[in-house]
Amino acid sequence: MSDDEQEMATCGACQTEVPADSTACPSCGVSFSGMVEDNLGECGACAALVPLDSKTCSQCGVLFVHDDVVQVLSDWMNDTGLDVPTLFGRLDTDNSGSIDTEELREGLISLRIAALPPVEVERLIAEIDQDQNGSIEIAELQSILGQGTMSFSENVLDSVMKKAGIHDRETFVAFATSYDDNENKYLDRAELKKAAEAFVEREEVEVEPMEHDVSEEEEAEEEEVEEEEVEEEEAEEEEAEEEEAEEEEAEEEEAEEE
Repeated sequence: MSDDEQEMATCGACQTEVPADSTACPSCGVSFSGMVEDNLGECGACAALVPLDSKTCSQCGVLFVHDDVVQVLSDWMNDTGLDVPTLFGRLDTDNSGSIDTEELREGLISLRIAALPPVEVERLIAEIDQDQNGSIEIAELQSILGQGTMSFSENVLDSVMKKAGIHDRETFVAFATSYDDNENKYLDRAELKKAAEAFVEREEVEVEPMEHDVSEEEEAEEEEVEEEEVEEEEAEEEEAEEEEAEEEEAEEEEAEEE
């Protein structure tokens, strides 16, 4: 290698190419403790070296991907008794009334919830950001964390419904509320998928045909026919009784003549 060529390495957190002698990543801010042969990265929360494909830190337990962050954050709030306004105040460090990418990333690290690379933070914001303005307002945070009403990620819901072939959104959402297994008022992907499977199975069950509704006119005709049949039976019985009586009378007359 010539003097002009610089040895490069890959940041274990965000995959940015950086000089091998760097002490920190200029893109995501993760500090480096040196080069290793294995694919390892440094946890942004506790600085432990972990396999690059890890989803959580084996040392401090923070998350490296956004998939379960909402669920973990919701559980953490239930455990600590913290409400959304208080949490929002901790994350909104510049008091702007909204949480941007950097505030969310730093806040999750300080709470020991997650140490996400920038791309994962952006995905998490997209999941929470209902008006898609690039930041999180308190109403959006309250909605995704499900305090007061059942909540879910709109993107996850759309994805689950599309894969399951479900089109009736309102009916499915009402059906899915009973699948909040951990009772935290937030339907995560696993719960929505479970609800979708049950919803589809329910729709596939063959419904027994309903009995034919009889109109008043048809009902009257049926009653009339029944009455006529009864009258005919009564007339036949009377006729039979008369014939029997005549036969008995004839027999008595013959007996008297003898």
